[in-house]
Amino acid sequence: AAEIDGRAAHGLRRIAEVCDALERGDIAANPDVRVLMDQKSVVVRVDGGGGLAFGPLRDATDAVAAAAEVHGAAIGVISNTRSVSGRLAPWVERLAERGLVAVLACNTPAYLAVEGSAEPCL
Repeated sequence: AAEIDGRAAHGLRRIAEVCDALERGDIAANPDVRVLMDQKSVVVRVDGGGGLAFGPLRDATDAVAAAAEVHGAAIGVISNTRSVSGRLAPWVERLAERGLVAVLACNTPAYLAVEGSAEPCL
C-alpha cells in the first residue's frame, strides 16, 4: 500500500530491515495473533503476538467493520507488533469506502530521540 500511495519510506525499501529483525528474533516469525473483542463494545483490540502488523491490521479491519456495522462506529487498537508494516491510511480508507466511521491505532517501539537526548523515546 505504501508503494502504491507513493510513500517509499514505508514500503519495499524496508524489506532488508524486516528480514534482519526476523533473523535476530526481534519479530516473531509465526505470531499468535488474537482478536480481543466484546460484542457489546465499539472497541476492538488485536494483539499482534510480536509479529509484523499485516495480519493484525487485516484482522482489526474486519473486526472493526463488524463492530461498526452494529454500533455505527468503532475503534481498533493493534498492540504487540514489531512494525507498522506500512501506512495505516489505506486500512482506514477501506472502512470509509464501506460507509463506516473508524479509527485504527497501533504501537511501535521508540525509534526517534528528541533534541538533546541520545535515547529514542518517540
